[in-house]
Amino acid sequence: MGLVLAGLALAAQAELYGMFRRAGLPVASRFGLGCGAYFLATRFLPIFLGPEHGLAVYDGGAHLAIVVVAVLVRGVLRRRTEQAHVEVATTLLGVVAVPFLLGYLIEVRVFSPDPWLAVFCAGCAKACDSFAYFGGIALGRSRLIPEISPKKTWEGAVSGLAGTGALALLLGWTGNAGGLLPSEALGAGLLIAVAAQFADLAESLLKRGCGVKDSGAAIPVLGGAFDLVDSLLFAAPALRLYASALGRI
Repeated sequence: MGLVLAGLALAAQAELYGMFRRAGLPVASRFGLGCGAYFLATRFLPIFLGPEHGLAVYDGGAHLAIVVVAVLVRGVLRRRTEQAHVEVATTLLGVVAVPFLLGYLIEVRVFSPDPWLAVFCAGCAKACDSFAYFGGIALGRSRLIPEISPKKTWEGAVSGLAGTGALALLLGWTGNAGGLLPSEALGAGLLIAVAAQFADLAESLLKRGCGVKDSGAAIPVLGGAFDLVDSLLFAAPALRLYASALGRI
């Protein structure tokens, strides 16, 4: 699962860079993707080096700092000042918005004693997308944030929240919530639903700012990899913190 997530993260990052280029913004795509691959690789260190040695060099903040320094040093060595600040910003945003955030789902998979906790997170996030979509079609009347996403409604958002909460509670009762108790699963489901919907809106913000409808066309109907993983970008760190607070990780 971790390698699949890493592949999706890099594909989504590449699509984000493509959006920036279509908007006429400079971006160091290849270098940024290399930085994204480096950061994702560090998430697997406890697996390859063992818990004792892997955890010692697992500091996500330190590895992100290395990425920031690398992007800035590259700018210095290129000696081009025109729009240098924009290129640095777009390149770093690609790393932070996708590999860094999605890397938390890999952390959940690596650190949780129950491997299904990461599946629970991904399943709830994607289920929220479906509940919100169909709830919006059936009940939608009041626009949520039309300036960013004209089709999203408050009714759809509430449907996503309620449906995901019910699904998470059911998974908790049946022992399929990655080791979470029913009440804990309910809290996790509601948290994931809120995070997933804000992540979807954040992606819409970026797409609308870049003047594109879909991040890509790699996946029929769904759009691109960025469209596929968008809800996970906020849900993963939210569950990571929630599970840590409960002592499940």
